[in-house]
Amino acid sequence: MLPELPLPVTVSPQDPKGQLDPSNGCPHSELPTSISPPPHVDAVPDSDLRRMLKTPANSFGLFRVYDQGSLPSHGPRITSKAAQPRRQSENSTSTDLESSFFPYPNENSFRLGDWYWNQGTQLSQQNFQKLLELIGSAEFRAEDVQNTNWTTINCQLGNLDPAETPLATATPSATTDIEEWLDADSGWIRSTVTVSVLFHHHCLHPGPKDYPVNDFYHRSLTSIIRKTLLDPTHHQHFHYEPYELCWQPPHKAQDLRIHGELFTSNTFLDAHRNATLLTTFSDAKLWPLYMFLGNEPKDKQGQPTAYLCTHVAYFQSLPDSFKDCVLENTGSKLLGDAFFTHCHRELFHAQRRVLLDDDFIEAYTHGLVLSGYDGVKHHLYPRIFTYSADYPEKVLIASMRNLGVCPCPRCLIPKDHVPNIGSERDMLQRQILARSDTEEKRRKVAAARRLIYENQYVVDTPQVEELLKDESLVPTVAGASRL
Repeated sequence: MLPELPLPVTVSPQDPKGQLDPSNGCPHSELPTSISPPPHVDAVPDSDLRRMLKTPANSFGLFRVYDQGSLPSHGPRITSKAAQPRRQSENSTSTDLESSFFPYPNENSFRLGDWYWNQGTQLSQQNFQKLLELIGSAEFRAEDVQNTNWTTINCQLGNLDPAETPLATATPSATTDIEEWLDADSGWIRSTVTVSVLFHHHCLHPGPKDYPVNDFYHRSLTSIIRKTLLDPTHHQHFHYEPYELCWQPPHKAQDLRIHGELFTSNTFLDAHRNATLLTTFSDAKLWPLYMFLGNEPKDKQGQPTAYLCTHVAYFQSLPDSFKDCVLENTGSKLLGDAFFTHCHRELFHAQRRVLLDDDFIEAYTHGLVLSGYDGVKHHLYPRIFTYSADYPEKVLIASMRNLGVCPCPRCLIPKDHVPNIGSERDMLQRQILARSDTEEKRRKVAAARRLIYENQYVVDTPQVEELLKDESLVPTVAGASRL
């Protein structure tokens, strides 16, 4: 039996001053003018009552509902001039103006750099014309860009120390390849990932052996977030505060909740009340990882010319030479599929742990205080909200076995209950049996790993299966377990 629904939330009677564009119901930099209790708002317990602000409906009957403590500092879909550099005010000094284009020394350097990163990679007559307009304008001065240190600026955009970049120490023969990575996007790091490979006690050389996998190219997640907030292209689409999007149907008494963007979802709103942000995954022989920020609308994310997708990493697979290492330690005996599947899974999650570095964990736990392109300081909490992958990749990311007893990456519903999918009972069971990274699960995985790495059992030995099989677990610690 399900519990009764709690009472709906109440709304603060406070009436903040401000204006709102009645044509679309989207707030400018000021606050809404009216507050009324939205009947559509999801019910919450009395201990979690929130003070809400409701904007007037636009011509389509759409309106927004904000938490009173999370009012927007700008309207991303309205502020069409957000991407324009800020002009000098009467009270600002020359130093203030130049600092607003940091790391560029002045406005002309900024404009030329903006053309290079956002237009220069697309060789076309239209983009060439934009370059001519830029350097042919009356405000453009050649001396502003003549002595600009572009390499240093690119390193600062990627949060790199110029003295530590590969270009500072590379030999002439290697410089070209490294420049390709830097030109593609600054901030790339090349790492070696080590995998602990276990050879059981029947092998020629039993015990765990470290196997290095080279050339894992990746970027810092926190540096990408910092760069995004300083990018005027992103700022005009970026939603710092989430909201509920609702509709007032003319033929119904109650409002309806509209779902479409990540930043209007319950998950995003709940996370924002504690803290907020992101990502996605993809696959191939060379497996690239891309990242979107959930604060930006999906219609813009789907436009390649908007440049809202960021390339983060290239996941490596076990090289062919790995089999030679196995034959050397087993005495020319090739181990079974379970062994190679386990090693592949260990490598993938080792690379994920490299991505979720100490800087990201610090930001995840305590947040990032950053000044955006609008000059306003924001306290941001990165969150990995969703990933896009097909079933085999979801299984790998979730650190579970493929088509096991409980085949779903999100719940523990047994395989023989799959025919009930979509039924009311199935929907309820998905909530009750949802997968989570519990202490009990961690103890089972840790016990299985002790059998394999300390007692030198085979990966799929009955003792290991007894611990893990019922919930389709595997003896691998997920890369995201630090979160």
